[in-house]
Amino acid sequence: MDQGVRGWIFNTARENLWRVSGHIEYDDLVQDGFMFWQRIVTRYPNVTETKHQMALFKTAFTNYIHDLSKKKSRLPLVTESDLDTPMEALLEGEDPAADPDRNLITSQLPPAIMRVLTRMTTGDPPYRRYLDGTRETTNQLLCRLAGLDPDDRDIHTAVLQYLNGSRLHPQYD
Repeated sequence: MDQGVRGWIFNTARENLWRVSGHIEYDDLVQDGFMFWQRIVTRYPNVTETKHQMALFKTAFTNYIHDLSKKKSRLPLVTESDLDTPMEALLEGEDPAADPDRNLITSQLPPAIMRVLTRMTTGDPPYRRYLDGTRETTNQLLCRLAGLDPDDRDIHTAVLQYLNGSRLHPQYD
């Protein structure tokens, strides 16, 4: 095994550890990489060129990481019989107005944002579809929900800039 293969195993394990951290640790993932390399070399003795061995190995090891990731993302199914309180009682007891933190935060939001949140939580269809098969853009959706003209405002870009920590466009200052 050359240094290129070893480096690829270490880098791939490091880059994908976040996907499989619930099932395996970094050192074990690296060892599994070495094991997969050995399995490829012994299973395909006629493949002697390193680039072909590497292609087989990358496919096998990447698929292994995908499989581990799928196992991590599967959540156990919770049925109503597993709950201590019946579902109806949980849903009836949910009163958003009773949460003082939520009330404080929402009372400070601009009216346009409140309209977007209200419409999104009441089940307004997310994107409109047009007869030509296209759908409205994200900016058009956000402007429609906020009651603004999408030709005058670019809410989508402003939100992305805000989330990225950039200074907002002068139009939104």
